[in-house]
Formats: sequence, C-alpha cells, structure tokens
Amino acid sequence: MRAVRVIFAAAVLLLATGIKLAATLETVPLYHTLLFVPASFARLLTGENYAELAGTYRFSVFILDYSCAGVNFLMLCIFAGAWHSMRRVQNVAQLLRALLLITFGAFAATNLANTFRIGLSLKLFPLVERHDWMHEAIGTIVFISFLIGYYQLFLRSLNAKTHSVG
Repeated sequence: MRAVRVIFAAAVLLLATGIKLAATLETVPLYHTLLFVPASFARLLTGENYAELAGTYRFSVFILDYSCAGVNFLMLCIFAGAWHSMRRVQNVAQLLRALLLITFGAFAATNLANTFRIGLSLKLFPLVERHDWMHEAIGTIVFISFLIGYYQLFLRSLNAKTHSVG
C-alpha cells in the first residue's frame, strides 16, 4: 500500500514535470488544449474571428498567447487533486483512476477558469486597456477563486465517494 502511494506521488511529479517541460518548450499541442476553448469563447463574445498560429490566437485588438494559457493554474490543480487523492490510493487500479481524474479535472478547470478570465477581461477591456495592473488583478482573482472552488469540489467529490461506499 505504501509503495503504491510512492508510485502515485512519483507519477504526479512526472506528469507535472512533463507539462512544465512542454510549456517551457512552447509545445503547440499543450497550448491548443489550454487556449482553444477560451479563444472560441472570445470569438463568440467579440463577434470577430481569430488567426491561429502555433498555439497563439490573434484577434484584431488582443492576442491570446502562451502567457495566457494558465499553466501554473493547471499545475496547482494537479497538485491539489493529488493531495486529496494520495491517502485514498491503495492499489494500481485506483492509482490509474486517480491520475486520469486529476489530469482531466485539472485541464477542465483550467479551461473553465481561463475562459471566464478572458471573458471578464474582454468585458472590462476599456478599463483593462488603461490600467496595466488590471489584467493581472483579474487573472489573480479569477484563478484564486477557481482554485478554491476546484479544491472544494474535488474534496466534496472524494468525501461523497467515501461515505457512499461505507
């Protein structure tokens, strides 16, 4: 049982390292995965099309590039999910399920948070354009709020599974 938890921790660290390495190398598929949904939402919100080039999305007034992808938020979601899954992983099947849940949950949460952040920034664009700090403040508030929500949702999901089994 202890060995499975060590393997789980190592797998989570390898996953996080792989994602961070892909981000550092500006791997296009990673950025497509993290920016396509927010870019599509921004297109609906603004009514204008974008030009996509190597994982960046160019609109007439703004660009969604690698810095907009939320890679650090993705990493925090992975670690938050791993933190609560660690003590529940008892065998290899649970390890694989937990890794899949953490990975897909973190990607979904990142896309949702990013879409909300970009939509809010676009709605407040005249204000954001005049005050550079506003863009970062919106991102900080949105990502912290979504991380707390993700953590709570994950915690409640795991607690519900624990109570329904017992």
